[in-house]
Amino acid sequence: MTHKKNKPDAETKTSTHEKKESSTKILTILVIASLVIVVFLAVKLQEKEGSPATTTTYAGQTAAAKEGDVVEIHYTGRYLNGTIFDTSRMEDARKLDLYNPNRDYQPIIFTIGLQEVVAGVEESVVGMKVGEKKTVTIPPEKGYGSWSPENIEEIPRVQNTSRVEEVPVDMFEASTGETAVVGKTIMLENMLWPIKIVNIINDTVYVEHSPENGTVVPTLFGDSTLTVIGDRIYARLDAEKGDELVTPYGNVKVLDATDDTLTIDMNHELAGQTIVFDIELVSINKVEDQFAIQLQTGEYIPP
Repeated sequence: MTHKKNKPDAETKTSTHEKKESSTKILTILVIASLVIVVFLAVKLQEKEGSPATTTTYAGQTAAAKEGDVVEIHYTGRYLNGTIFDTSRMEDARKLDLYNPNRDYQPIIFTIGLQEVVAGVEESVVGMKVGEKKTVTIPPEKGYGSWSPENIEEIPRVQNTSRVEEVPVDMFEASTGETAVVGKTIMLENMLWPIKIVNIINDTVYVEHSPENGTVVPTLFGDSTLTVIGDRIYARLDAEKGDELVTPYGNVKVLDATDDTLTIDMNHELAGQTIVFDIELVSINKVEDQFAIQLQTGEYIPP
């Protein structure tokens, strides 16, 4: 299951802890990352080194699921009135007219104890055996929390950042595969414009971005259109009233839009709902996760 919610994808992969914190971080996130360009080198470096949560298969199984185990589950989510809002099974999604071609239909994978799913689901899986099925009723406090007016935020439509980005020399060279030389222009894969090294001071590379006016880039709160004015790059969020934006923290709804601001609702669409999940435990420790190993050995303590 992904963070996308075209039909109310239960968004099981987003922890309750993350949901509660997300609304208080909106402005900080928007300022830091709305242009996307300031994080491109970190992304390139991660692509080269690999994510710490990559998985490999192995044959281990245990009798019953416990904290630290990596589990796979199939699920179907429904409201108390019986209406199904989400399922991990493609055949059921097609039958129920819930099918979304932009998502994967397969068991979701999470590590018990890492708060990668809502608490009600995580707690219910503990003690289950492979092949076992269970139906659980999850109240808001164990699910997606209560609806709160505090999750209604007004954010600026336009953000701006310097065209020049400071990057440590070692990170620059590791992520680009290029030697840092003043005056060199580089066009990286997945970048929409060239970058130029304008200065190197001590262990810092100063990189200048040169996007064309009108370039559209994906951001945390939907597409933004870029305009270059002098030494600044301005990004204007394209969202309008009534839009639903897919973000790393789930969908947000645009309640109002002016030339200067967007008013968005960060409440999860299942906030305040008591929901029912039909769960089937598909496997225990069929996949291996680095964070799970650290949890099992006591090297990692979840918040």
